[in-house]
Amino acid sequence: MASVLHMGLMIAPRKLLGREFYQTSFGERYLVLAPLVIHPLAGIAKRLFSLGVGSQKPLSRPRPMTSVLASTGYLTLFLFLPVHYLTHRVYPTISTAPIHSFGPAELDYEFVKTGLQTWPFRSWLLYIGLVSCMALHSVEGISIITATQFGKAVVPKGRRKLASLFVGIPVLTGLLFISREGVWALTSSLEGYVAAFSKSVVYRIL
Repeated sequence: MASVLHMGLMIAPRKLLGREFYQTSFGERYLVLAPLVIHPLAGIAKRLFSLGVGSQKPLSRPRPMTSVLASTGYLTLFLFLPVHYLTHRVYPTISTAPIHSFGPAELDYEFVKTGLQTWPFRSWLLYIGLVSCMALHSVEGISIITATQFGKAVVPKGRRKLASLFVGIPVLTGLLFISREGVWALTSSLEGYVAAFSKSVVYRIL
């Protein structure tokens, strides 16, 4: 869910909203990274306990890895989220030329547009994958929790994929509009953006 919120903030009208507020020593550590670490660790621990790890027999039947909740969660955890975090947060802070450690306010729409227009296919594939997995995972997870705790799912099983569209489509629509704009970054910034993306093996491959 945190990643969906992050993506939503990235495409807010005319300006990248949010980074200046959460990308601080406290905000990023406790409002972004902590939930992103605690949630998957709790899920993995639950699966291990369900399989009987550390006990004499399994406690319950674990959810199949092919289920919507599990598959979207692990795809996000091991593929889409690491690539997104490295390219949008870690690599842009490298201090050597030509990147020169971009600050939060410098990683605005122009950074996103550079990725979308320089590497359109792989950028769209990664954004769609991340947003789709997080939307499906969030809707499925919330529905399972409410069904377990209150006896009724907030979204019926047959409507969860449709509900996830209402979560994901606004984000992807915003990206579409951004991708159609010209890149207005300074030449020095544009070179740094390209270099930051190129640090990722995903953007270096042909």
